[in-house]
Amino acid sequence: MRWRDGVSNRLGRWLEWVCWGIGSAAMLAFLLSRLHAQVGASEGIAEFEQMRQALAATAVAEQSEAQQGVDAVSEPVASAAEDETPALAVPEPDQSLWSAGRKTHYQQALEQGSDSPMALLTIERIDLTVAVFEGVEERILNKGVGRVPTRGQWDGTHNLSLAAHRDSFFRRLGELELGDRIQLATVTGESHQFEISDVLIVEPKDVHVMAPMEVPSITLITCYPFYYVGHAPQRYIVQARRLDGS
Repeated sequence: MRWRDGVSNRLGRWLEWVCWGIGSAAMLAFLLSRLHAQVGASEGIAEFEQMRQALAATAVAEQSEAQQGVDAVSEPVASAAEDETPALAVPEPDQSLWSAGRKTHYQQALEQGSDSPMALLTIERIDLTVAVFEGVEERILNKGVGRVPTRGQWDGTHNLSLAAHRDSFFRRLGELELGDRIQLATVTGESHQFEISDVLIVEPKDVHVMAPMEVPSITLITCYPFYYVGHAPQRYIVQARRLDGS
């Protein structure tokens, strides 16, 4: 009996030590996991803080750069405004011979467009003073005369070619005669006089009328006949040479 009791006691102590070891290991594992979680959380917080500081620094830098940009351009803009060339004074056109549709399109173009006139074309013979714009888009031709792209300079060099509608600004172009004068004043202050040297009726394909000439010239282009229902089949051309010294 004593022998059995001794064995039981030793077995009990051994089991006690085993349980204590298992408990200690479990506790250690728990503590290590908590420590790892704490370290991870600390690292995450530190990383977030670094990112926040970096973003804050970037925002400050961008704001500073933007302010520098505003400061850099504010003075030149003011100078440009002071040096801006006065806008050309464009009189209200005489619309008594215009078609009803063209009158409507003219008003719409004035309300919608923001194009600035580059010159004023004046032909006293037909009581015409009209703004000249860059390009021949419909919105341009609805409110004035358009310069055909790449076709001549404002002083007539290389044959300045200008187009307008036959049922509005160029309605009376057919009344012009050889020797009549055409004046062109640019927004930069230049002024040139031209004398009509030729009047032609051509087909739309006859673009040679816009070819460069030996002397500075201006070519006015519109559809023809002037009173025609539908798309006019021909083109009415007025060509004028710049007068010497103008």
